[in-house]
Amino acid sequence: MEGFFSSLAGNAITVSGTGVRSIAAFDWATQAILNKKAAAANGDWSMGLPRARKVGLTYLSDGFAPVTHGPYTTPPAVDADYAKVISLLYLNGSFSDTTGMIWASNGAALWGDGPFEGVGRVENPDGNPGWFMEAPASTKWAFGLNDFTVECFINLALMPSGYYYSPMGNWSSSGGWCFFVRPNGFLSFHNVGTVAVSAADSIKLKKWQHIAYSRKGSIGRLFIGGRLVAVIDDTVNVTAQSGLRLLGNQTSSDFWRGSVAMPRVTAGVGRYVSDFTQFVEAFPTDVS
Repeated sequence: MEGFFSSLAGNAITVSGTGVRSIAAFDWATQAILNKKAAAANGDWSMGLPRARKVGLTYLSDGFAPVTHGPYTTPPAVDADYAKVISLLYLNGSFSDTTGMIWASNGAALWGDGPFEGVGRVENPDGNPGWFMEAPASTKWAFGLNDFTVECFINLALMPSGYYYSPMGNWSSSGGWCFFVRPNGFLSFHNVGTVAVSAADSIKLKKWQHIAYSRKGSIGRLFIGGRLVAVIDDTVNVTAQSGLRLLGNQTSSDFWRGSVAMPRVTAGVGRYVSDFTQFVEAFPTDVS
């Protein structure tokens, strides 16, 4: 399900009874090509397409004129684990997340377009001290020994050269958890004293990237853009209840330089255990 792709399949043959050469799927509104696949000899084909999208199909075969038909609407995105989401904030003009939790803006955090339609961003391009958004302190952030997943989209404006920059977390000197981007493009996730670190040059400047940390059982996994970049042992008892911040954490020196979008926290589920398809649209809220 992650990546929000729907599988579309069919059978396409020519008047001579052989399968067409290939099928191209395109966005009905923009005409942009979404996917292209070769058909089997008998004409069977299947492909992944973005969910909740109106698409057209074009059949291509040597010696025949292209045939286009549609539109077809792919199924909407679903999230079987949405009941365990404790915060999902679209940053699209509302300070209330999908669970009803009210976030607060501190300082001059700015709003604007995010990585996907219907998704905004909060930003601090220059790392101004005191600019952040914060969800209230809560026992929800204390995962205990249970599975959990924390994730968001980041767009880094300035590469760190000294301090680490934190896009999201409630980490402080006394505990908690957060993401850090380090000098030379390292991404790390700190869970109290346990740290997962990617290779250098993993985080790029001025590019939206999805980052996630997923703990399942006693294993923690760090992901960038759907790619598994670090695996660690993680048996930490997460007890910190401090407010969850965007554009920083609970310290006074780790302010983010750039934008953050669509934070999602899921308690009781380690969503990711291996590489997955990069996201192409906003996280869903429906479960049916």
